[in-house]
Amino acid sequence: MRKGDINMFIEAERWHFDGSCSFKIVEFKKCCDDMIKSPNTCLNHDYEYTEEDDDYSVKLILTVNDYEMGDVNYFEKINYCPFCGKEINIDIIREVDKNEEYKTLTEERNSISEKCRKTDSIKKHQELANKLQILDKEINNMWQNDDFQNKM
Repeated sequence: MRKGDINMFIEAERWHFDGSCSFKIVEFKKCCDDMIKSPNTCLNHDYEYTEEDDDYSVKLILTVNDYEMGDVNYFEKINYCPFCGKEINIDIIREVDKNEEYKTLTEERNSISEKCRKTDSIKKHQELANKLQILDKEINNMWQNDDFQNKM
């Protein structure tokens, strides 16, 4: 099979937490390098999530410069690669409940943040601030959807 004969294939998990969700790639096979390197394509989920919404999809990006608003991005879902014409297949293979993990992380973050605000020790403050930074990174990772950049 020639390289150009491969359809794009993505398997992802949908992580549920805090009344929202994010998508994490489990397996990824690209159809061509142009698709994942293009600044005009992205793999994302619409931010207006509802439980019935499965729109973790590949989208074309159109950036328009609006006089009053500045740059405005518009997204259009696509089912075929605009570069090689191969079909894009995305399967959500698992639903993962991350509510307990998210709750634990946010409670720990709030507790450490409170201690950080109350301490008079510069050393202890820096130590707690470092822990906060690690927790923030873990929490932010839960909120972010995997995109092509995760697979380059």
